[in-house]
Amino acid sequence: MLSNFQTKVSVIIVTWNNERDIIRCVDSILKYEHDIEIIVVDNNSQDNTVNVLKKVNSIINPNKN
Repeated sequence: MLSNFQTKVSVIIVTWNNERDIIRCVDSILKYEHDIEIIVVDNNSQDNTVNVLKKVNSIINPNKN
């Protein structure tokens, strides 16, 4: 019976001033073949981390902390 069960995976990323590496992190998660929800919690970055994330994909919703 579990063969028809769809698994949703939620990944939470906590970041701060990580514009240089955040895309690589997200891309590595998106390679998995699951229904994936990515939640990024930005800890008040002073760089362009949030702007970089907004350009990546509509499934990512960066939340400023």
